[in-house]
Amino acid sequence: MVTVPASARGFVGLAVAVFVWPVVAFVVRFGFHAAPVHVVVAVCLVPCAVAFFCGRPRVFRIAATVAGTAMGAVAGLAALGLLVIGAEYGPRAALLVGVTLPVATIAPLVAAFQRAEGVEHGRPAAVVGWSAAVLSAGGWILLLFF
Repeated sequence: MVTVPASARGFVGLAVAVFVWPVVAFVVRFGFHAAPVHVVVAVCLVPCAVAFFCGRPRVFRIAATVAGTAMGAVAGLAALGLLVIGAEYGPRAALLVGVTLPVATIAPLVAAFQRAEGVEHGRPAAVVGWSAAVLSAGGWILLLFF
């Protein structure tokens, strides 16, 4: 039986970390004041959990696609909100986060989708995903704490 490589699961974990990091940072900074946002994030993480714990490549790829669709839509809306509302807090940091958040959530899932075919697949998407994740995390730190 063919199984999903561990690195594909690692890319799903990276996408989850980048997607959840803003929520954790907001809770640390402002407390639990945005309960609907927490519910939306939790619903988006369900397909990621299915992908993370699934061992069959076909089901893994379907779950990664659903996760990318859900997380990409929410990250895109969050990016638009950041570009509009976050500009007053720090225009450069808001621009950095607004541009990198959707890329940082979708690229690792694309890499995971491709990596399910084999370890030699998905390298370009992995580079884009890791780079955008680092930029996004740095942008959130600048936006919320400085």
